[in-house]
Amino acid sequence: MEQEKALVVFQGKRIRRIWFDDGWYFVVNDLIEAITDSSNPSDYLKKVRSRDEGLKGGWGQIVTPLPIQTQGGRQQMNCVSTENAFRLIQSIPSIRAEPFKRWLAKAANDIIFNISPKGLWMINHFPFSFPSTKVDECSDHGGC
Repeated sequence: MEQEKALVVFQGKRIRRIWFDDGWYFVVNDLIEAITDSSNPSDYLKKVRSRDEGLKGGWGQIVTPLPIQTQGGRQQMNCVSTENAFRLIQSIPSIRAEPFKRWLAKAANDIIFNISPKGLWMINHFPFSFPSTKVDECSDHGGC
């Protein structure tokens, strides 16, 4: 694949990507740097992971080391699929991530509405279950 096709640009920042397993995978550090404007994306990512239990516990399932072209030649770098890139973006507490978060919320709303305009789809089709918590337990602990 040509180098130009393996790059995307977000607000002037280059994000390297690679086609793998029938989809685009993005270099994690490039994504973090572009969305947060952090000068040290590795440290920023460590802080995000320490605050997000889902990322911390499931990091091995979220990232995939892939061969990426660098100035020093091809190197294995942590990459995320498009789905996991969105998951990662949701955990970033940066104002620069907000447009992505709003777009994801709007897209999800549109998809769910198109499946069932009355929202009935949501009752029985979540891919996960919510923890059972009594209402009075929430108020006893300052909310859930």
